[in-house]
Amino acid sequence: MKLSSDDIKTDYSNYTVEDLLLDDFFVRSMISPTKFSDQFWQSQIENGILDATVYESAGLFIETVQSPRERMDSVEITEFWSLLESSNKKSRKKHQRFFAITSVAVCFIMVLAGFFYFYQYQKSDQASTGIENVKKPDILTSDVSLVLTDQKSVSFQGADVEIRYDSDGVKVNNEKLVIEESEVKGKSSRMDYNQILVPAGRRTTLSLPDGTKVWLNAGSRVVYPVEFSPEKREIYVDGEAYLDVARNPNKPFVVKTSQINVTVYGTEFNVNAYENSSEQNVVLVSGSIVVTGKNKEKINLQPSQMYTFSEEGDLSVRQVDVDDYILWCKGLYQYKSESLGVILKRLALYYGEDIVFDSSVSVLKCTGKLNMRDNLKTVIDGIAKTVPIQCDYVDGKYHILIK
Repeated sequence: MKLSSDDIKTDYSNYTVEDLLLDDFFVRSMISPTKFSDQFWQSQIENGILDATVYESAGLFIETVQSPRERMDSVEITEFWSLLESSNKKSRKKHQRFFAITSVAVCFIMVLAGFFYFYQYQKSDQASTGIENVKKPDILTSDVSLVLTDQKSVSFQGADVEIRYDSDGVKVNNEKLVIEESEVKGKSSRMDYNQILVPAGRRTTLSLPDGTKVWLNAGSRVVYPVEFSPEKREIYVDGEAYLDVARNPNKPFVVKTSQINVTVYGTEFNVNAYENSSEQNVVLVSGSIVVTGKNKEKINLQPSQMYTFSEEGDLSVRQVDVDDYILWCKGLYQYKSESLGVILKRLALYYGEDIVFDSSVSVLKCTGKLNMRDNLKTVIDGIAKTVPIQCDYVDGKYHILIK
């Protein structure tokens, strides 16, 4: 069923949830969103034409039914569209009473369908609802840790650790890791997850079974299923990660954080999303991605663009030099005309050390490149060669002062 221009209205004022559910263009926009449809609905809301609550509620109905839509057969899809098309034709004849009854009926059918699909596919859908709730281990070590489904932990020494999943199992720095089957995959019906935790001053690379490679920066944690679900590939990131996602047009790759979701099919990008940070950002290197914040607004990112989302709900998109955000994978930190306060906070996070400074230090601007394989004192001494600061180490803290 193709939509004509007559099906796309320019004024959705006074529309209710039921009205939107009977609108062909709206339903299409929710099921198969495009850049045009996203911008159209955003414009309707921003201009005060369509109520944002009505839009989100109707979208939630569609999402409830469509979450397992890959499982719907052609007959079900045909009946679904026929019902909507038939309802719209009747509404255009201004049979208002029938319109109201039909609207309620459609909503009721959709609710029932949502419950039916949720019940029938509850097991396969757990990956999309539970991964962000996987418990973080209570005890952290100074080594890179692989935490298995049953919370058993394996630690690895070294500044850089490579963990790879392939047909032979799990390999760490090219050596096979022997894990009991019961530790790798649980026997219950729930989805099973592993975690990797990277301490301060360390970096780790993770190669997933689908061919996706993930670089993890210091202080980061990634949660991933022992086996990806049939519908999607999904991981959770708390920290900073650079991803080279293996392309699969039929199985999207979703990166979830505490504030945003990133959906891709195959591309390279960096996500900086520490849970305790007030801002999270995504920088696209190549390909295209869709980023969704907690406000449900979807943004299609282009290469060399950075998406930033704050905990207050503010978002921005701007052009950047991607090298400034991805060279950490090589152990380098590059910055251009950056405030020293931002640089010192990043160093404190990376090295897991306390760095104390005041506003007079924070506002200094710096340009340069740091080797993060050096110890923190060496790094700070390097910065001191470009700006007038001195560093004192007192009571276990680095104190930065203006000279």
